[in-house]
Amino acid sequence: MGGVQVLKRVVRGTLEKAGIGAYSRDAELGFDFLLRIQRLRSRRPFFFIQVGAQDGVTGDPIRERVLSEGWHGILVEPRGLLFEQLRRNYTRCEGLSFVNAAIGESNGTRTMHALDASDPGLPPWAHGLGTFDLETLVRHEAELPG
Repeated sequence: MGGVQVLKRVVRGTLEKAGIGAYSRDAELGFDFLLRIQRLRSRRPFFFIQVGAQDGVTGDPIRERVLSEGWHGILVEPRGLLFEQLRRNYTRCEGLSFVNAAIGESNGTRTMHALDASDPGLPPWAHGLGTFDLETLVRHEAELPG
């Protein structure tokens, strides 16, 4: 089992023990359904952990809720330029913590591979691609137009 799957299992288990629903983009239950359950259970602000938060705007599935409902959470983004944009894009929001790190199988320093963010020919979603596995990046790059 890869590091990301292990992390998902650990986070999901920890949140479930605390009585908090967990969500991922591939979750079978709908995100809105989980939010309704959370609201019924607690009057505290919804708490989230977003790994790969990018700039906090481009393709972000939770940004509007963070802004409109005052969600609290931890936003993790390993790439320096995107991390700085993320912090700027949430400047006036309270209850948010920002972590400039990548999640891997072990502690330490590793090379992260990414596409050239300055390339104007890339679709917006491609600017956020980043991985430790060069083959994964090459596969995504082959899917790009042009």
